[in-house]
Amino acid sequence: MSLYSKKCLQEISAHVNLLDLLFLKKIECHGMISISSFDCPFCSEENCLLVDEKHYYCKNCGAKGDCLTFLMATELMPFSEAIPYLAKFFKCGHALDMEDEKSEVSTDKQIIDDLRKRVRMLENMNALLKLKNECIKDTK
Repeated sequence: MSLYSKKCLQEISAHVNLLDLLFLKKIECHGMISISSFDCPFCSEENCLLVDEKHYYCKNCGAKGDCLTFLMATELMPFSEAIPYLAKFFKCGHALDMEDEKSEVSTDKQIIDDLRKRVRMLENMNALLKLKNECIKDTK
């Protein structure tokens, strides 16, 4: 799957929680208020990564972003893999499932179109063979 709709990305963004992802990755946390402080996986400094539910910022190296950019940077994961990963992890794949259905419908349509072309080609080949056989009969 190459592209995701704006609705799909908004749904995933609404459901993801960066704090949950950091706990899953077992990054050490210092404090539990609305903004927590973690050890930074980018510069390895302790207690300098400020995190809320949606964003992070490192006071030391300046790394910043959201859950998606964090996952892509720390796991060296391309966008095309990070989106389904987050959708599955946060169980918010409804929009993603709809994208899959659209993709499957599109793929099915392409297969049917390809089969129709092949059938037409075979029909044309059969017509040519009949014509050839008739021409051979006529020459005898």
